[in-house]
Amino acid sequence: MSAREGQLDRAAVLGRIVERTEALVKELLVIAEEAETAGELEAQVAGVWRAAGAGALGELLSLRFGQQEGPGRECECGGRQKFMGYRPRRLWTVLGKAWVQRAYYWCPECGATHYVGAEELGDAGGGKSLGVQEDLSLLCAHMPFEEATDKLARLLGVETCTSEAEKHAEGWGERLEEEWEAEVEAVFESQMDLLPEAAPKRLYVAIDACKTPMRGRGEWRETKIGAVYEPCGRDAEGVDQAGRTTYVGTVYRPYEVVGRRLYVEAQRRGLAQAQEVVVLGDGGPWIWELAATHFPQATQIVDWFHVSEHLWKVAHAVYGPATAEAEAWAGEQEARLRAGEVALVIQALRDLQPPPDAAETVRKDIEYFDTNRERMRYNEYRNRGLHIGSGIVESACKRVANERLKRSGCHWTQRGAQAILNLRILDINGRWDAYWNRQRRVA
Repeated sequence: MSAREGQLDRAAVLGRIVERTEALVKELLVIAEEAETAGELEAQVAGVWRAAGAGALGELLSLRFGQQEGPGRECECGGRQKFMGYRPRRLWTVLGKAWVQRAYYWCPECGATHYVGAEELGDAGGGKSLGVQEDLSLLCAHMPFEEATDKLARLLGVETCTSEAEKHAEGWGERLEEEWEAEVEAVFESQMDLLPEAAPKRLYVAIDACKTPMRGRGEWRETKIGAVYEPCGRDAEGVDQAGRTTYVGTVYRPYEVVGRRLYVEAQRRGLAQAQEVVVLGDGGPWIWELAATHFPQATQIVDWFHVSEHLWKVAHAVYGPATAEAEAWAGEQEARLRAGEVALVIQALRDLQPPPDAAETVRKDIEYFDTNRERMRYNEYRNRGLHIGSGIVESACKRVANERLKRSGCHWTQRGAQAILNLRILDINGRWDAYWNRQRRVA
């Protein structure tokens, strides 16, 4: 067979597409006459349009990516592969099932085979086009894998299985992990400058952690979440209102990993241009280590609600739960904190005469308040209109991580949880379309 004889006939392919189009028009006219309702018309038109589109796409993909590369090609064994003809390949696309013709080569020396356009035409994706992989990854980022496969079938008519859905989604999440790690490394090695999205007057950075169920012996591992946001005005009390918030997150990784990612995200959000930076956290020492390392000039604030919880815990331990004495003591200390009188709160803790079973609780809280006293100037913060609560990042733990990773029955590997978390962050941060548009340009 000559090279020319082996080529797909361009004119024949285009002719078949024209025939499909003419047949589609005729079918649409019939549907328009016979459909009794608008909903019925919509459903029938969508069905035939998708089927015709999938057929035309298969023809075009064959012509563009499946053509013969000549009568022979080099083989990795050093021999010569022979062109054996064309073989069909099913490809699931966003239009449904398409059939693609691909040139097929075989090596008589080692038996190796080669299909032209194997990567472009879905071999690496298990017969799923890039568009299908994108939609499947998006679904898996927000719902269990089994549910995602069901939704994909209902929305696109694409058949897949739970294990394949997990493979695709986690695979793309791992690619994101590699890209983000490379980006962080480039920024810290001064090999890359990020173009800031804005130049905020004030930028907030908030950090918190939650637990993720892992596979094995009922273990739970810490997932760290960071949030970056800027104010978008003030409320009636003159306090900042949170604007657009973006996130970073790591599963069961050293806290410095999330710190570096948080710094890069803050740079992207305009850290270098910000006139003021505020770091909010619950008082965990690792949070303030990150703040000192990456945001050394920031105002550090311990979340008010965590501080209040500490006071009430002491009050209940010393005076008993649901007692008037506990309520009076805790209320008085909260009033002092609001007035900026942290020293008086610490002295009140020291003046307590706790029962033996509450002594350790009091001792730890004295240390907690003494260590964080410079982060508890709440009267000053409120006068400046600053947030004093880390509710933004606490809700992020639920929205970004827990809503997917802590669903009933979910148990993860560290690798899988991180991959799905990455996909969620990409989508919630509003960068999903930009990322996949880049993938389409290089696929």
